[in-house]
Amino acid sequence: MHQAPEFGEDDFNLAKKESVSMTEAMDSSGHYTAEIDDMEGVFYRDANELVVEKLKGKGLLFKKESITHRVAHCPRSGVPLIYKAQDSWFIDIQSVKGRLLEKAEEINRYPEHFKEGRFAKSIETAPDWCISRTRYWGTPMPVFKAVL
Repeated sequence: MHQAPEFGEDDFNLAKKESVSMTEAMDSSGHYTAEIDDMEGVFYRDANELVVEKLKGKGLLFKKESITHRVAHCPRSGVPLIYKAQDSWFIDIQSVKGRLLEKAEEINRYPEHFKEGRFAKSIETAPDWCISRTRYWGTPMPVFKAVL
């Protein structure tokens, strides 16, 4: 098993808890940077055998096995996607969630059951909202204006 703190919430939280540093080991085109010894400029899909040889040379290879699995692809172009850590901006929903729920009570909804149902539940379970987007497709992001 491995941890990849740049590529998932659970891995990120564990790395943060254990003070594991994160890197910028891959550029935006999928090539390794100078942070990885002997791999600078290598495209990530071409690196597997180099990594295996490096581990073998250090006596750190336990087992080599290939597993075929699907990877995410761009729904428009069909090109495989590269998951990379990036700086993001978030709205701290947790600090205003109570106020959002209070204000939601003042809104009339049609059908009425949305008020205590789907809409209220979506606010109650809302995580902090990432407002940084680098995609050219997506789902509209709801924005609320608080009237104080």
